[in-house]
Amino acid sequence: PEDAQVFAISYDGQSLDFSLGELKSSFDVQETDLLGAHLILKMLLNMHSTLLMGLMNRFESNIMTYVRPSNSKLIDRSIRYAQLLLKEQGIEIPYQVLVNDCFNLMESCSESEPIVLKLFAHHNTQN
Repeated sequence: PEDAQVFAISYDGQSLDFSLGELKSSFDVQETDLLGAHLILKMLLNMHSTLLMGLMNRFESNIMTYVRPSNSKLIDRSIRYAQLLLKEQGIEIPYQVLVNDCFNLMESCSESEPIVLKLFAHHNTQN
Protein backbone atom coordinates (compact mmCIF):
# COMPACT_ATOMS: atom_id res chain seq x y z
CA PRO A 1 0.00 0.00 0.00
CA GLU A 2 1.14 3.52 -0.71
CA ASP A 3 0.64 4.64 2.92
CA ALA A 4 2.82 1.79 4.32
CA GLN A 5 5.88 2.75 6.34
CA VAL A 6 9.06 0.78 6.95
CA PHE A 7 9.64 -0.45 10.48
CA ALA A 8 13.40 -0.85 10.93
CA ILE A 9 15.52 -2.38 13.68
CA SER A 10 19.27 -1.98 13.83
CA TYR A 11 21.95 -3.14 16.25
CA ASP A 12 25.40 -1.57 16.52
CA GLY A 13 26.75 -3.48 19.53
CA GLN A 14 25.76 -0.62 21.84
CA SER A 15 22.04 -0.21 21.28
CA LEU A 16 18.95 -1.61 19.60
CA ASP A 17 17.46 1.12 17.47
CA PHE A 18 13.85 1.11 16.24
CA SER A 19 12.38 3.49 13.69
CA LEU A 20 9.02 3.92 12.04
CA GLY A 21 8.88 6.96 9.81
CA GLU A 22 9.84 9.90 11.99
CA LEU A 23 9.44 7.93 15.23
CA LYS A 24 12.67 6.63 16.71
CA SER A 25 13.54 4.78 19.90
CA SER A 26 16.77 3.33 21.22
CA PHE A 27 17.50 0.74 23.91
CA ASP A 28 20.93 0.66 25.51
CA VAL A 29 22.32 -2.89 25.48
CA GLN A 30 26.03 -2.15 25.91
CA GLU A 31 26.05 -3.86 29.32
CA THR A 32 25.07 -7.20 27.79
CA ASP A 33 26.49 -9.67 25.28
CA LEU A 34 24.98 -10.64 21.92
CA LEU A 35 22.72 -13.29 23.48
CA GLY A 36 21.40 -10.75 26.00
CA ALA A 37 20.76 -8.23 23.24
CA HIS A 38 18.92 -10.91 21.26
CA LEU A 39 16.74 -11.77 24.27
CA ILE A 40 15.96 -8.09 24.87
CA LEU A 41 14.97 -7.74 21.21
CA LYS A 42 12.73 -10.81 21.45
CA MET A 43 11.02 -9.45 24.58
CA LEU A 44 10.47 -6.05 22.96
CA LEU A 45 8.99 -7.60 19.81
CA ASN A 46 6.74 -9.87 21.92
CA MET A 47 5.48 -6.85 23.86
CA HIS A 48 4.91 -4.97 20.61
CA SER A 49 2.84 -7.77 19.06
CA THR A 50 0.87 -8.29 22.28
CA LEU A 51 0.02 -4.58 22.46
CA LEU A 52 -1.06 -4.55 18.81
CA MET A 53 -3.29 -7.59 19.35
CA GLY A 54 -4.86 -5.77 22.30
CA LEU A 55 -5.49 -2.65 20.22
CA MET A 56 -7.13 -4.83 17.56
CA ASN A 57 -9.38 -6.53 20.18
CA ARG A 58 -7.90 -9.94 19.48
CA PHE A 59 -8.08 -11.06 23.10
CA GLU A 60 -10.92 -12.75 24.90
CA SER A 61 -10.64 -13.30 28.65
CA ASN A 62 -6.86 -12.66 28.50
CA ILE A 63 -6.44 -15.28 25.74
CA MET A 64 -5.19 -14.36 22.27
CA THR A 65 -7.98 -15.64 20.04
CA TYR A 66 -6.44 -14.92 16.63
CA VAL A 67 -4.11 -17.91 16.44
CA ARG A 68 -3.56 -19.19 12.91
CA PRO A 69 -3.23 -22.97 13.35
CA SER A 70 -0.47 -23.47 10.77
CA ASN A 71 1.47 -26.18 12.62
CA SER A 72 0.93 -28.79 15.34
CA LYS A 73 1.96 -26.46 18.17
CA LEU A 74 -0.48 -23.74 17.07
CA ILE A 75 -3.29 -26.24 16.46
CA ASP A 76 -2.83 -27.52 20.02
CA ARG A 77 -2.75 -23.94 21.34
CA SER A 78 -5.97 -23.08 19.49
CA ILE A 79 -7.71 -26.13 20.93
CA ARG A 80 -6.52 -25.47 24.47
CA TYR A 81 -7.55 -21.79 24.26
CA ALA A 82 -11.03 -22.73 23.03
CA GLN A 83 -11.24 -25.33 25.80
CA LEU A 84 -10.37 -22.67 28.41
CA LEU A 85 -13.00 -20.27 27.09
CA LEU A 86 -15.61 -23.05 27.08
CA LYS A 87 -14.68 -24.07 30.61
CA GLU A 88 -15.29 -20.47 31.76
CA GLN A 89 -18.85 -20.94 30.46
CA GLY A 90 -19.19 -24.20 32.39
CA ILE A 91 -18.88 -26.30 29.23
CA GLU A 92 -16.55 -29.30 29.41
CA ILE A 93 -15.61 -30.73 26.02
CA PRO A 94 -13.05 -33.58 25.73
CA TYR A 95 -9.81 -32.56 24.05
CA GLN A 96 -10.15 -35.17 21.29
CA VAL A 97 -13.63 -33.90 20.36
CA LEU A 98 -12.18 -30.39 20.04
CA VAL A 99 -9.32 -31.74 17.91
CA ASN A 100 -11.75 -33.33 15.46
CA ASP A 101 -13.94 -30.23 15.35
CA CYS A 102 -10.95 -27.94 14.95
CA PHE A 103 -9.77 -29.82 11.85
CA ASN A 104 -13.29 -29.82 10.41
CA LEU A 105 -13.70 -26.08 11.04
CA MET A 106 -10.25 -25.27 9.64
CA GLU A 107 -11.43 -26.47 6.23
CA SER A 108 -14.02 -23.68 6.06
CA CYS A 109 -12.08 -21.04 7.97
CA SER A 110 -10.27 -18.23 6.16
CA GLU A 111 -6.83 -17.10 7.31
CA SER A 112 -8.33 -13.95 8.82
CA GLU A 113 -10.93 -15.79 10.93
CA PRO A 114 -10.15 -16.59 14.58
CA ILE A 115 -10.31 -20.39 14.78
CA VAL A 116 -10.34 -20.20 18.60
CA LEU A 117 -13.56 -18.18 18.58
CA LYS A 118 -15.04 -20.30 15.79
CA LEU A 119 -14.39 -23.48 17.78
CA PHE A 120 -15.73 -21.81 20.94
CA ALA A 121 -18.92 -20.66 19.17
CA HIS A 122 -19.43 -24.11 17.64
CA HIS A 123 -19.63 -25.70 21.09
CA ASN A 124 -21.11 -22.76 22.98
CA THR A 125 -24.22 -22.79 20.74
CA GLN A 126 -24.59 -26.58 20.89
CA ASN A 127 -25.03 -26.62 24.67
